[in-house]
Amino acid sequence: MILAILLALTSVDSLTSEFIERWFTQYPSRATQAGRSELDAKLEDFSTLPAWLAYLDTVDERARQLKPANRDDRLDLHALRRAVAEERLKLRQRAQPGRNPGFWTGVVSESVIYLLLREDQPHEHRVKALDARARQVPRLCAQAKAALSKTKADQIAPEHLDPARKQALQLGRLFSQNFARFDPSLSDAGQVAGKALMDFAAFLDKLPASGSARLGKDYDEVFRIGLDETETPAQLLPRFEQDLVALRAEAALYGAEVWSQLVSSEPMPQDEKARLRRLFAAIETDRDIDVAVYTRRWQESVLELAELVRKRQVITLPEPLTLKISPAPAYLAGQAYGGVFPAGPYHPDGDTLLLLPVPPDTATLAQKAEFFAAFNRPFSKMIAAHEALPGHYVQLKIAAHQAHPIRTLFPDDVYEEGWGTFVEGLMLEQGWGGPKERIAHLKKALENCARAIADIRVHKENATKEDIAKLVREDALLDPQLGANLWLRALTSSPQIVTYHLGAARFRALYDAARKTEGARFSLRAFTDRLMSLGPVPIREYE
Repeated sequence: MILAILLALTSVDSLTSEFIERWFTQYPSRATQAGRSELDAKLEDFSTLPAWLAYLDTVDERARQLKPANRDDRLDLHALRRAVAEERLKLRQRAQPGRNPGFWTGVVSESVIYLLLREDQPHEHRVKALDARARQVPRLCAQAKAALSKTKADQIAPEHLDPARKQALQLGRLFSQNFARFDPSLSDAGQVAGKALMDFAAFLDKLPASGSARLGKDYDEVFRIGLDETETPAQLLPRFEQDLVALRAEAALYGAEVWSQLVSSEPMPQDEKARLRRLFAAIETDRDIDVAVYTRRWQESVLELAELVRKRQVITLPEPLTLKISPAPAYLAGQAYGGVFPAGPYHPDGDTLLLLPVPPDTATLAQKAEFFAAFNRPFSKMIAAHEALPGHYVQLKIAAHQAHPIRTLFPDDVYEEGWGTFVEGLMLEQGWGGPKERIAHLKKALENCARAIADIRVHKENATKEDIAKLVREDALLDPQLGANLWLRALTSSPQIVTYHLGAARFRALYDAARKTEGARFSLRAFTDRLMSLGPVPIREYE
């Protein structure tokens, strides 16, 4: 009877709005990220987990019985049902609170980063909220210990445990040592939270863990829900493997064309793999030597990108440009933060922050040289299109202004990362950069394809660490260190690492089809503007 009454009173708009409010109550840190400030002083409390799961069941039943009146209703309802499915999969089926310590350290991390970085609210408000959240960290750590203590060792994977322990230590130092650098009045609350996190790290150090991080029988469902994908991993893997061979051939052919420009003092190897390894090494020598120059180069690149996007009419840019680029502030020293921190749908005109990865202050000269070789000038210039214009900054800023917050809060990851990756190549075609940037892009494309292959092989074919190392080194022609990193990412970030290659391929297919169909009538700006019109929904909706 109660469900019948609810259904009679429910529309798609009212149900999505209701769900968002309940979501923010359950995850107040997400409200902060979205631009809502009224829950800034609250921290997640998972003692309410049974009630939250019961609500998810109810809202899914109500959603299934709704009949969308139009396309917007259908897309909003789809986003809602996918969000519910992901929550139930994570919390009930995969039992992440009891099996993955990173579930808890991730909550702590997300609870403070936006308050520390964003300036949407007055400094005094942020300090008060940070103080309140810090004082609730001991309660959250106690909940984490209670949940994990009930779990058998063979249900907890060492590959999940060790990164969480390291993150707890890093967060402990952030609270106890660096909170006061943000504001001296936070010293006491920072000490309280820091001690709780150090104790949690010690608890994790002794926690028995002998389980597997492989998703096993759950992988297909995690893949389907996490990527909103209609094709199975088994169907996609052969295609990805063919893509890797084709990408390598494309890179080798282009490398032959530009060899004399990049490695003029050496004869070109006829072996394609040797040729590409030498070209990849060559671009790493074009690098900065200090953070200040590196940061300034990024800032200049974004301004140049904006000018080129306007000149070539690549996309309609949201005006004014509200992107701020900087290295991590001093109070984040030792923390693994970087990337785009967008304005949310409840404060869409706020600044977007692009936090640059930088070597730590304690890095040796050799470590700094290694960092700037990886984040070399051609790579940084090329990837600026992905992260800033017309990539993530533009897409996220447009989405924040759209009238469907459910889509922005629960975006399609294949769309988001696919867009960023697609526009890397698109901007090269529009004149952004030269041969070095093109080689950097092709190297990144090989990495993205290897990520997608590794994810499926690890979880579907039980590929070993050695198998992934061979894939990275021998097939994708990348550095051995990436093999170790990719192995861990496949175990801890699945299936997110598939999104880059899969999404870029889908966008490229749309682009090629539109150009073929429209011929001389094709307008790049009209095409890309259409790709923003529905928000970050599954790419198939734009077909």
